[in-house]
Amino acid sequence: MTDNHNRRPLLDSLVKSFEKVFKFPADYIVHAPGRVNIVGEHVDYSKYPVLPCALSTRFFGWAVGVKPSEVLNVSITHQDSTFPTGSFGLDEIKGFQKTREEKTFWFDYVLCGLRGAIEEYGDFPPCAIYMCGDGNVPLGSGLSSSSALVCASMLAGRLCFSKEELSDEERTILGAKAALAERYIGLNSGGMDQAISFGAKLGYVTKIDFYPSLHGEHHPLPTKTGIIVANSLQAAHKAASNAYNERVKECSTASHLLSDLLEIPQQDTMREVQVVSGKTVAELLNMSQELPPFVSEVGKVRDRAVHVFAEVLNVESAVNACENNDFESLCISVNRSGISLKENYECSSPALDQLRSALLNAGCSAARLCGAGFGGCCIGLFDTTKLHACDIISALETTYYSDKEYECFNDVCFEAVPGGPAGFFVLD
Repeated sequence: MTDNHNRRPLLDSLVKSFEKVFKFPADYIVHAPGRVNIVGEHVDYSKYPVLPCALSTRFFGWAVGVKPSEVLNVSITHQDSTFPTGSFGLDEIKGFQKTREEKTFWFDYVLCGLRGAIEEYGDFPPCAIYMCGDGNVPLGSGLSSSSALVCASMLAGRLCFSKEELSDEERTILGAKAALAERYIGLNSGGMDQAISFGAKLGYVTKIDFYPSLHGEHHPLPTKTGIIVANSLQAAHKAASNAYNERVKECSTASHLLSDLLEIPQQDTMREVQVVSGKTVAELLNMSQELPPFVSEVGKVRDRAVHVFAEVLNVESAVNACENNDFESLCISVNRSGISLKENYECSSPALDQLRSALLNAGCSAARLCGAGFGGCCIGLFDTTKLHACDIISALETTYYSDKEYECFNDVCFEAVPGGPAGFFVLD
């Protein structure tokens, strides 16, 4: 089930823009949401579970039209004319890959998605594909604007092969494929963002697990849980900074060192260390204290492992809280996560720390940075039986945002509702 009515106004405008630009009507429209992660940050690339939800009203959309042609050509344009346009052939799409040193453009993420579709379904048939897109996931916010674009682009490519509704099995396959495809931009993505974009359930959070293969379980939030998303206005671009990939390398090194301590064959992820060793997460958390604090040419190792194993326990506690309708316990897990992200994973910033404090002072029962960190957003959980979202948002407007510059406050700070997954409409 998708929340098409929440996404339809922007999609309708894309249909009009498409016809204005390309001079013929679109054949279908596609949408893929951004996400907010309740708890379970920086553990997906260690193959441990996370607990995100899709954003009901924040997504990327495409209007797409297809015409006969002897050779494949994909023409890409954005509804915002400040974004550059592009035109690409089959070989360019199939061979697309960038390194971290190369400058990236918005349509590079489109090429990631289209290449992923080709790898899953085969070469596109000879045709001319026209795409006009736009999105309202704030860029650099830590709400997965880039993955929404990759997923929407992959789904647009899939529709060249079939316009049948996506099955749950196909959604899982596409979520995993999109995570691999986004790595063509030079980022070692863990897989959460793409999995929730394809696999969300309207009104629920989803526990997404990556071991032994991708799968998800939907859980209702405690009934009195409200969610506030607040942008620090410090941009967080994972693909433009090496800090994210550095954390991935530190976690991989921690896995190797734990393997040596446990005298097991070397494992590349902490989840695999746990499975092969037979140790519990709590035991591995204690053992992580024995790791060296720093490894030359890698970085900090001990603190990163401590965060991962502690965060796994936070996810387990949060899932139990959801199942038991226990708002207070959920908030304990979220607050613990926030502290560890700052102290052990060191992916916070002065702006995020200030915003987290402002959310708590405004009445939220829990708050933490959301996404990869290093800028972007914080989330706050509040008790809907005691406060309204507008109370918290108004308080933030007069505190944290009082000296900030922004265009539209509704895009900077808003109430989030768990949304549905990526989808499409075939137009008449």
